[in-house]
Amino acid sequence: MGLPGVSQNNEDVSLDGAEVLALMERLTSAQTLRDAYEGLLEMMTGPFFGATDAVVLEGDPDNELFIAVATTRDDLQGAQWTRSERISRVIDGQIVALKDVTGDSTWRARFEQGSQIPCAVILVPIRHSVVLVGMHKTPGYFTRDHVLCAGKLVPTVSQVIYKLAMHQYKLHRLRNEQERERMREQFLFINQAARALGVGVAVLDDKGGLAVASDALRELVSEWSTPQGWWLEVRDVLSQTPITGAEAVGEGVHDRDRRQAKRVAEIVTPRGARMVFELTFTGRAHELEDGSMGHVVLAADVTRWVLAEESLKVARDQAERANTAKSNFLANMSHELRTPLNAIIGYAEMLVEDSRSTKEDLFSEDLLKIHASAHQLLRMINDVLDLSKIEAGKLERNLSNFLLLPLIEEVELTIHPMIMAGNNRFVCYQESVPDELLSDRDRLRQVLLNILSNAAKFTEAGHISLRVRGEKRAGESWVIFEISDTGIGIPEEKLERLFAAFEQIDSSNTRQYGGTGLGLAISERFCQLLGGFIEVESTLGVGSTFKVILPVKAPLI
Repeated sequence: MGLPGVSQNNEDVSLDGAEVLALMERLTSAQTLRDAYEGLLEMMTGPFFGATDAVVLEGDPDNELFIAVATTRDDLQGAQWTRSERISRVIDGQIVALKDVTGDSTWRARFEQGSQIPCAVILVPIRHSVVLVGMHKTPGYFTRDHVLCAGKLVPTVSQVIYKLAMHQYKLHRLRNEQERERMREQFLFINQAARALGVGVAVLDDKGGLAVASDALRELVSEWSTPQGWWLEVRDVLSQTPITGAEAVGEGVHDRDRRQAKRVAEIVTPRGARMVFELTFTGRAHELEDGSMGHVVLAADVTRWVLAEESLKVARDQAERANTAKSNFLANMSHELRTPLNAIIGYAEMLVEDSRSTKEDLFSEDLLKIHASAHQLLRMINDVLDLSKIEAGKLERNLSNFLLLPLIEEVELTIHPMIMAGNNRFVCYQESVPDELLSDRDRLRQVLLNILSNAAKFTEAGHISLRVRGEKRAGESWVIFEISDTGIGIPEEKLERLFAAFEQIDSSNTRQYGGTGLGLAISERFCQLLGGFIEVESTLGVGSTFKVILPVKAPLI
C-alpha cells in the first residue's frame, strides 16, 4: 500500500518537503494548544497518514485516565480512555500500529454502543502526556511505512507542541500572578479604606469559615476570644434567616458563584451586651495562603445607630399617639366648647335688643363688642375643631345635589361687608357655570369664605374678584373658583408652607391682621376631601390669585 507524500523505501522513508513545511507552519502559527491539536488532527487525517478519524488524548502519565480533548468524531469528544498496556508503551515513546481492534474488548468499550468501531489504529506519542490516535475503517491500513513516517515527524512536532505548551503555561502563570497581585492590592486598599471608616475586613474560605481577619475587625470584636468565635455566632444568626447559601454564610465563592449582599446580624457579647453588625458580602475574591479563593466581607458595628433609630421610632410613635389623643379630645369637645359660646352670643343679642327697645343705649356699644368677640372666638374654635377632626379622621362629607348660583350669591352677600370695610371694590364673574354640583355645600361655602376673607383682610383700598367657570379636564367636568386680590402678596419662599396649619406669612402679620393661620390649611383639606385641590400664584406687593378646583361630581369614596 502506497503512503502519500512518503518514499516507499522502507529502510529510509523520505517525506515531502512542501508537505512537512506546510505542517510546521500550521503548528507554529497556533496561538493555543487547542489550535495545535486541531493541526495534529489535520496531520493524521491528511496526506501523511490518511486516517479516517483522529483523536488527541491528554492526561497525567501517572493517572489511569486520558481525556479526548480534540477529535474529528463528535461522539468521542470528552470521552475518557482507560490506560492500557499499549497506551503505556506509547507513553514510553513507542509508536504502535494495530491492524484490527474490532475483536478487542478494551477497544470496543471505548466507543458508544451503536457507534462505528475502527479496524486499524495507530498510536503516536506527541509528549509524555499527549497521544495522537489515528483510526481507519480498513483492517491493516496502518503499515510499517506509517510508523516510520510518524517516527520522523514526532521529534519536530513534539518540540513545537512542547514549546507552545510551555508558552501557554508561562502565560497562564503570569496572568495568575497578575490576578493575585491585583487582588492583593485591592484587598489592601479595601482594608485601609475600611479601617479609616471603622469597618473590619474578613475573608471567608470556600466552606464559609473565617480565614482572615483584619486588625480593625479584631478591634471591633475584641470582646470575643477570637474573631473566629465571633463569626461562628454571626453565621449561626444568618443561617436562621430566610436567605441561605452564599449570601448568608459566604459559601460558593468561586467566580461563577460570587454574590453581593448586605445583611444585619444581632448577637449578644460574652458580657451580655447587645451588638448589631452590618455585613457586606462584596462579591470580591481574595487568594488565601493555600492558593484557594476566599470571599471578602466587610463588617461594621451599627449598634448605636440601630439603638438611635429605635429610640426615634419610639419617640415618633409616642408623639403620634399624643397628637391623635389631642385631636380626638378636641374633636369630642365640640359640643362642650360651643355651648357656652352660643349662650354668650345669645344673651348678648338679647341684651342689645332690650337696650334698644328701652332706648337705653348706654351699654349697646359694649354689648355689640361682646357679641362680635364671641362670634370671632366661635369661628376660631370651629377652625381648630375642624382641623382636629381632619387629623383624627373624623371629618365626614355630606354630599348632595345643590344649585351653584344661589350658593355664589350667598357667599357674595356674606363677604360683602368685610370687603367694603377695607374700602375695596368687589366684582363677581360667571362663565359657563354648571347648574348643579354634587358636593358638600357647607364645606364649599366655608372654603370660599375662608379665601375671600383672607383677601379682604390683606387688601386695603384695592380690588377683589371672584370668577367662577366650568371646564373640561381629561373628559371630566370641573368647576373653578378663581379669587384674586391686589393685596400685600406672598413671598415666593413662603408659598410652600402656605397651607400648613398655624402658618402665617410672618409674625408681624399676626399682630397686625390677626387670625390663627388655619383657614387655608382647612380649606385645602376640605378640597382634597371633595376630590379637588387649590392652586396659588402670588407676587409680593402686587397681589394673589387662589384657584379652588373641584369636580362637578365629587367622588363617592
